[in-house]
Amino acid sequence: MTYEGFTQRVLEEGAKVNDSKLTRKTVRNTTIRLMIIFAELSIATGYLISCVLKPVAIFAGIVLFMTLTYVSLEYIAASDNAMYTKWNKFSKFWWLGLVLMIIAVLAIRLNLK
Repeated sequence: MTYEGFTQRVLEEGAKVNDSKLTRKTVRNTTIRLMIIFAELSIATGYLISCVLKPVAIFAGIVLFMTLTYVSLEYIAASDNAMYTKWNKFSKFWWLGLVLMIIAVLAIRLNLK
């Protein structure tokens, strides 16, 4: 699924429900925030893997990011507008993932020394 296909499916579903707040801009912002969350998860996971297997860490992080992004966007687009609304609310907490990722990396660094 491409980004344009995702946007079209979400907007079509929003049109069925008469959601006037659903625009291309809101869909774009939600998608960007979700991708930031998935990148944070991927970086944290890649770092955890690097503590054990350094050569696999970058590959695992990239694969995890791509998998999370593709699967979740496909799931959101295939579902109804209520599911998009839930993910939109969830994506507004992207900053929390950044804070938790930094805390996790610092905790691991301090325990490994």
